[in-house]
Parts: sequence; C-alpha cells; structure tokens
Amino acid sequence: AFALAADSAGPNGRAELRKKVGNAWRRAHGSEDGLGDFLLHSFDEVSAASAPAKPMRNAGLKNPYDFILRKAPGGAAFPLAETKGKVLVLNFWATWCGPCREMEPHFEKISAHFSADKDVQFYSLNCDDDETLVPPFLEAEKPKTTTLFADNLDVLFAVSSFPTTLILDRTGKIALRTDGFDPDTVDKDLTEAITRVLQTQPSKM
Repeated sequence: AFALAADSAGPNGRAELRKKVGNAWRRAHGSEDGLGDFLLHSFDEVSAASAPAKPMRNAGLKNPYDFILRKAPGGAAFPLAETKGKVLVLNFWATWCGPCREMEPHFEKISAHFSADKDVQFYSLNCDDDETLVPPFLEAEKPKTTTLFADNLDVLFAVSSFPTTLILDRTGKIALRTDGFDPDTVDKDLTEAITRVLQTQPSKM
C-alpha cells in the first residue's frame, strides 16, 4: 500500500507520485489496467496484517459437506451438509476485486433463471481476510444472491484468483471451474453448463 503526499508541487507532490506509480505499472504490465485493484488489495493486506488473527475455520476438512460456513453479514451457521444432493454454483469473490463487482449482476441473472429449480442453489462466497469490510460492502451493493463467508472452502478448492466460479455436482465434485469470466459469454456458458449437470445427474427425489 502507499500513502499520498501533500498536494504540493515538486518531486514529492501527488501528481508526480501518481505519474511514477503509473509508469512503473505500465512497464511491468503494458497498461494501467488492474492498478487500482492491486493497490486496494495491497491496502487490505496491510490492514489485515495488523488485525487480530482470523480463526482457521474448517481447517483440515476434505469433504465440502463437512464444512460449516457462516452467512454474511451476521455469521449465522450454514452447514453445507444441508445442500447435499443439490447442484451448487459457487462464486468466490472479495470486496477489493473490481471484476467481482462486474460478475455479480451476471451471477444474479443466472440465479434468477434457475429460481424455480430447487435442485440447484447459488451462493456468493466472500474471501476477504478482513471480514469487517464485508457488511458495509453488502449494504452498499445489495447483492441478491445468498452471501456466505468462504471459511476455508476456497482453500479446499485451491481458489487463488477472483472471481472464481465453481459448479459442484450432486456428489460435491467439481463439474466446472472458471477463473475470471468473459462478460460477453458468461451468461450463456454458465447456464448451459448448469443445465448439463442437472440433466446428467437427475434428482432421485
């Protein structure tokens, strides 16, 4: 993270620092795309480092149905065992992630498309290290899908970038994984993939 200097002229002024930061990022990445998300992520990491250690929830578990997640905000327990036999669509995100904000309307649209089918459930899983950032974010953004804290489910599935979307079949195995998304094709691609999983493993109810 970095701090802005006083708004003064000269080599240490804000405009000059902004130029230097932008130039360094362009040399490394070809453009300034992603610089804002990187800086916000860095700030959050520094803030999280000074915060009390986050409890290691569900540590060591290997079966997703053994996980007990928490609803956000509030923290009410949400045992994934209650979803066993359902097709799950999981969207892993973080508050500092710009593309995650862009993905959420797509995720909500796809969820609405399947709203009448109780065999498929949609959950947004927050992965912020500093959970105090989540309630004000949710209040501002007002997502329509159920939001849960990932509580190390992201570790089980080796999620290392955001947004990452997983479709779990009725046995809890990954049927589809997408790291990032294409806004032009995500609605069609995810809808077709969910439909395939539902048809491949029909409900036994």
